[in-house]
Amino acid sequence: MGERFVTVVGEEARDLLKTAGSRGELAWDDFTASWQHMVRRVVLGDAARDDEDLTDMLARLRAAGNWAFLRPQRKGLRDRFYERLEGHLARAEPGSLAAVIAATPQTADTAPAHQVAQYSYVADIKDTGRILQLAQEIQPHFVVPEVETVAVEALEEMEAHSDAIVVPSARACAMTQDRQCVREVAENIGLPVSAYRFASSVEELEEAVGELGFPCIIKPDVSTSGKGHMIARDEEDVRTAWETVRRVSSDSQRVVAERFVDFDLEVTLLAIRSIDPATGKLATWFSEPIGHRHERGDLVEEWQPTGMSEIALENARSVAARISNELGGRGVYCVELFVAGDDVYFSSVSPRPSDTAMLTCYTQRFSAFDLHARAILGYPIDATLVTPGASVVIHADEELNEVAYTGIAAALNYAETDVKLFGKPGAYKGRRMGLVSATAESAEEARDRAALAAHKIEVTSTPGLLAQGGARGIDPETENVPDIEVVEYEGGVELDPKLASGVDDAD
Repeated sequence: MGERFVTVVGEEARDLLKTAGSRGELAWDDFTASWQHMVRRVVLGDAARDDEDLTDMLARLRAAGNWAFLRPQRKGLRDRFYERLEGHLARAEPGSLAAVIAATPQTADTAPAHQVAQYSYVADIKDTGRILQLAQEIQPHFVVPEVETVAVEALEEMEAHSDAIVVPSARACAMTQDRQCVREVAENIGLPVSAYRFASSVEELEEAVGELGFPCIIKPDVSTSGKGHMIARDEEDVRTAWETVRRVSSDSQRVVAERFVDFDLEVTLLAIRSIDPATGKLATWFSEPIGHRHERGDLVEEWQPTGMSEIALENARSVAARISNELGGRGVYCVELFVAGDDVYFSSVSPRPSDTAMLTCYTQRFSAFDLHARAILGYPIDATLVTPGASVVIHADEELNEVAYTGIAAALNYAETDVKLFGKPGAYKGRRMGLVSATAESAEEARDRAALAAHKIEVTSTPGLLAQGGARGIDPETENVPDIEVVEYEGGVELDPKLASGVDDAD
């Protein structure tokens, strides 16, 4: 790459000097053109050298971004830019930066998050000693776990013997990572919960299901963002669930069986705990409820707001406030609820923005992630909904060692629609690979728009828009878990013209 860079710069510099010599001056336009030639060759390859239209489109998009709140989105221009860029990336010419990225193996050190983090460290989050070692080295002001399954002993040690503030607290992480513990907490404070039993053998599970009745939900005994859940509808399903669910349980032995609640809605309510500037005391704010749908325990789609009666909404806020107050600390709590008419049942709680919170990046004035940071730092909280929206998860439907995407431009043709790819270099059946999000005048319209756009995208190994080019991924521990289904949207949907319309730029 270094030799290639020197060669390209040398060639373009000589061409520039030759042009300047013939004209007797170094004009700014000539310098700019030469610089752009260099950039395109280094990043995308020689075929992109003279692609002035690509750079022009990027410049126009950047200029429009400076006035984003005062003029319509230039979706047509953006789509043409993506399409042209995808063509260059698919070629990944030898010696270009695109080719280097494509050939770089995916490891812990090259994970997508490392591309944006100021500093990054790799460690087993369950290793108490290693976590404490890093804490001693870094001396953090705040420790914010991204998942609950972290070494709680390390968090407790930091709270007791350092100035670090654990968000929301070590106690909250300890309680929420254990389903039995969080259930007992919910019951002790009088929250409505469905009946449940824990089982350490297939015989105990059969006995538990016999008490609870069919259908019955079988879950891991640790919080897993919905992964590994199964619905048992008969005796045969119970034995299958025992073998499947244990793969993501804490000790591969214990599972929990829950009585099935015949609910109308699955809802996430964000409870944001922070300091109220008006009183100087802790207070709780709530988002508009987020509806979501799962297939076999994996998130399929989500939308905000979702329809609830006023009584149900009051009950939901009461449940969210009581469980978040009991766990304490500051930050965002994602409270999962079942809604049946006016009745609300507590399901689970995460002391962090969860998967269903990703939609808030499009629908709220401040996303759940923004609100988490604001709550931690004591900044003002504003959970205002600015537009209805919906998201559909992009799943892989087969195991792939090399990942590419097709149909991105087609998906982006839908008005008020965006696509986020997670940058995972490898895939297994059912793996979450990205998210299609749309906004609209109503949540129902946004759901239709997001579903139609998601239908255009295919996760494949065929060169298109490359995730990490030819990089090979690391097989996850949960690879090929059979309880995850891929959601497929049937073709032949008659499209409402208003769903596909958008304000294009004027050339």
